[in-house]
Amino acid sequence: MGGFGSGFRGTAKATTRDRHRLSVKDWGNLPPGARAIWNITRGGWQDLGSVHVCVEADALALTYTPPNGSPIEQWIDIERAPCRFSGSRPWFLCPWCGRRCGALYRGRGGFYCRECAGLNYQSTREPPDTRAVHKADRIRARLGWPAGIAFGHGPKPKGMHWRTFWRLVAEHDRHAHAFMEGSMARLDKAHERLLRCGR
Repeated sequence: MGGFGSGFRGTAKATTRDRHRLSVKDWGNLPPGARAIWNITRGGWQDLGSVHVCVEADALALTYTPPNGSPIEQWIDIERAPCRFSGSRPWFLCPWCGRRCGALYRGRGGFYCRECAGLNYQSTREPPDTRAVHKADRIRARLGWPAGIAFGHGPKPKGMHWRTFWRLVAEHDRHAHAFMEGSMARLDKAHERLLRCGR
C-alpha cells in the first residue's frame, strides 16, 4: 500500500481565475481612436507584462510579446446588441469560434473565450454546499443583509416590491438549507472515517 499522498492524481482543467482576463465591460465602450496600455503586474500563466490596446470602430487591436516568444498582434471584433429599451451592449466575438462573450482569457497564442481557452469556472471545483452558501451570500448582498447565513433574515430593502423580497428570501433559505444539509453529510462522513481509523 502507498503512503501519504500516493495514488492517482487527476489533472484538472485550469480555471478562469488562473488566466489573464480581458473584460468587455472595461474595454468595450472606449471611443474609437483611444489607446491604452494594459499593465499586467500580477504573476500568472505566461505573464505578458504590458499589452498595447488600440480601439478601432467595433474592434480592439492588441499587441504584446509573450515571454520567450515573438510579438503577437490580435484583432478582437466587438458586436453591439440593441438593449430592450434604448442603447446597445457590447460583446466580444471570440477570435477562434466567433461566439459572443463578455470576457476573453489568455490561451496559447492569444485571448479566447472560456471554452476555446479550455477553462472551467472556479465554482466547478467547489462542493455543492459551498456553492450554495455563496449563492445565499449573493442574495444577502442584494438585500443589504450582512454576509453569513448565521445572521438570519434582515429587513426588506426600501423600494423593493414585497413579492420580489419574498421570492429572494425563499431562494436564500433554499440555498441555506442545501448548505446545512451538505455540511452535515460531510461531517457524518468524516466522523465515520475517524471511527474506522480508531478500530
